[in-house]
Amino acid sequence: MEDDLYRPDRITPNFFNFLNFLGQIGDIVGRYDAASEHVAIRLHVAPLISFGARAAISSCPVVIVFKEGDIFAPSIKVDSTAAVYIVVEELTDHDDVVHYQIQVAARINVQPFPPFLRDPPIYPRNEETRQFLLKKISYACRAASIASRETIRGLEVRLQAAVEPFTAAFI
Repeated sequence: MEDDLYRPDRITPNFFNFLNFLGQIGDIVGRYDAASEHVAIRLHVAPLISFGARAAISSCPVVIVFKEGDIFAPSIKVDSTAAVYIVVEELTDHDDVVHYQIQVAARINVQPFPPFLRDPPIYPRNEETRQFLLKKISYACRAASIASRETIRGLEVRLQAAVEPFTAAFI
């Protein structure tokens, strides 16, 4: 099921429109560069990169999913180390005006991060939304990094506590 996320034949015009909304094609196939006043982000687009480079996607702390149709469940990315998923779905109103519904799913150890979604989390396709989304992605990366460091620190403390009794016995 995860392989479906990487299939090039799943790329739709709406998906390309979304990529072009966020940024522009980068210098390497499969990359898009997005920038604003305060943020510069490189997006690795899974269906556009080579099979060998797809391992890099699994190590990304933040995954942006452009959802079309089916329900997206982060559990299908079982090999991912992603701490945060930002799920974007295109909505079109009766006047064919494009909006994006934005949702965030994060691991339990990731603290909430700004800018916060409004209720309902539906945003018009405009520059303000683009800036908001880039900032949200940037803060998601930071929150994921902090959570990762805290997890490693917690593991080190538990490992040290587990090893200490044995260390004393060998001295």
